[in-house]
Amino acid sequence: MVHRFEIRDGKVQYRSRETSKDVERVINETGGFLGIAQSDPCSNLFKRVATTFMAIWTPQLNKAPINVTVTPNFPIPSTTAKSSVGPDSRVQSLVAKTDYNGLQVLDPMTLEVLPVAGATFGAAGKFTYENVNPDMQGTFSMGHHQWDPSTGDIYNVVITAGPVGTYRVIHVNPTTHPDGRVLTEITHSLTAYLHSFSLTRRYLVLMLQPYAIGWMGLKAFTSPSYLDSLQWYGDHMPTTFYVIDRESGAVEHTFDAAAFFFFHTCNAWDVDDDEGNASIVLEVCAMDTPVVVRQLNVPALNPTPCPQARDTPTLLGITDLPAIRRYTLPLPSDAVPDPDARRTATFVQVSPRGVDLPRFHSARAGTPTRFVYGIISGSLEMKTKSFPSSGSEASLLLGIGKFDTERKMHVLWHGKQQFPGEPVFVPRPGAVEEDDGVVVTVVLDGDTGKSYLLVLDAASFTEIGRASMPTHVPFGFHGSFVGAVHAEMDSFN
Repeated sequence: MVHRFEIRDGKVQYRSRETSKDVERVINETGGFLGIAQSDPCSNLFKRVATTFMAIWTPQLNKAPINVTVTPNFPIPSTTAKSSVGPDSRVQSLVAKTDYNGLQVLDPMTLEVLPVAGATFGAAGKFTYENVNPDMQGTFSMGHHQWDPSTGDIYNVVITAGPVGTYRVIHVNPTTHPDGRVLTEITHSLTAYLHSFSLTRRYLVLMLQPYAIGWMGLKAFTSPSYLDSLQWYGDHMPTTFYVIDRESGAVEHTFDAAAFFFFHTCNAWDVDDDEGNASIVLEVCAMDTPVVVRQLNVPALNPTPCPQARDTPTLLGITDLPAIRRYTLPLPSDAVPDPDARRTATFVQVSPRGVDLPRFHSARAGTPTRFVYGIISGSLEMKTKSFPSSGSEASLLLGIGKFDTERKMHVLWHGKQQFPGEPVFVPRPGAVEEDDGVVVTVVLDGDTGKSYLLVLDAASFTEIGRASMPTHVPFGFHGSFVGAVHAEMDSFN
């Protein structure tokens, strides 16, 4: 389901649309869900295997939930259906993306799925990155692309599973590379699960975590779901950082770090000190292990397992919570970089544990930033200034926070039985200070069972106003903002 809020003249208009109605029909007809999540543990094993192969070998993208991110004006082939917006609109299209190499084009006004010229399967909304450029082949991609506001460059990664994983870094620029290109291709010993990566003004940093498809990629074809095919190799393998030159596509540096798992990156930037030493600083919401993936299963959140279920988590909630880590990658001053030289990446924790869905001032992407906004899960023992180094109860969506990653301070917004979603930062037109703007989020009021759009002053983190809704909005993932004077695409989604 895609949601649209329009704020104009002190009023808020809302509309929503389900863009994959066939998903409900498939669930009703088969009792199964054709997605990446775990199958029903009580269902027949043969049915689970059969629906897995149906999903792999019959890629009917209108039946897949393409709903992780929605991006305004993402450069794609021209649509064949007429959009309801005029040519002078700042938003001509929306593109919904996920961690599968499948995309949907949506009408930005009605939110209907639009057909795409030259789509692989010839039907509305069914296309992949290969429709942009045939070289952009891969089964998986990342739900989060990266965008450089100074150049308009857009990057993503498409992934092919196998005995070794193949990672194709793709690059599109509406002006210089409108048809897209494969910037570089990397092979790695694992086909890792990836959701995002980092980008500076000079480099793209691909972090390959040791959470990957098992049995040299073959487990994808023998497991009842994509999730079931993943294994954690972090006990004996690191998380590897590949530092890729954005101009040449060359892998110039390689770093290893103690194994960690992550979904989302924050900002990243290049640093040149007074002595001529160069380094990369990047921030990521990281955990020691991927235990959170299993603990977000329904039996863990509401533990009523069926008798036949195996490996059902017995602990309610999450025990390994993410924190914002700031990694520093010192770049050697070699005239000719040696990509095979394995260096070590170290980090400093710059937030409490329990922070994810991070957002920042995305128009400053690739330059040093100080503030990150994110949701809070865990414990409200987080106070307004200092934070504990570890330990937390297990609860989801307790509030949202503003995190000063330089001073390691934070301020929270929360309320009893109030459950917010991702906080989206919107800069004030003409703002100079990094946090001069507002933070917008959708909150579920647990007492009334209805939602409201909340607007906070980003500097003070105090409420400016809210727009109450007559219904509830289901929890989602990521959103974008486009304003009357903010013509650029809000890329960090």
